[in-house]
Amino acid sequence: MVVDTFLVYQFIKKLITPFDKMPAYDRGLIDDKGNFLRDRKYFSPDDKKALGFFDTMVINLKKLIAKVPGGSTRIATMAAALLLLRTAPIKKMNEETFINGMFGLEDQLKTTMEELRLAELAEDHAPINTVAGIAGLTPDTLGVPVKAARKYKRRNIILAPILRR
Repeated sequence: MVVDTFLVYQFIKKLITPFDKMPAYDRGLIDDKGNFLRDRKYFSPDDKKALGFFDTMVINLKKLIAKVPGGSTRIATMAAALLLLRTAPIKKMNEETFINGMFGLEDQLKTTMEELRLAELAEDHAPINTVAGIAGLTPDTLGVPVKAARKYKRRNIILAPILRR
């Protein structure tokens, strides 16, 4: 319980801290927009202390929040942190409510499947890849030069065994 509270405090604190006030910025590991300047495999032990995995997660989350209009302000990051930490109350479920919920899901699945079958029957099953009826085009007058058509045909014959694997 104490560890969880401490981690939540650290999470909120690091999330609302601007990039240029972080220890990783002071060591030259990130820039003022949170972009990483060096690869982790080249970090010294002090660099790893300044930019741990938790810090990397927070920096990436800050960059995602900043993409939302107004998300780069401290108030917006604080609101986002509180929204992320919000928990829904856990409902106690007995066997009867569990079974009723499962049958409800089954009924919803059945109605959805029936709707899909009806929609499938209502669709027109005509072929859609024909060009015979489009603006007077026939397969002979598609506009592909004969030389190019032969080239593509040869190429497809050569690649066919490779693509079937």
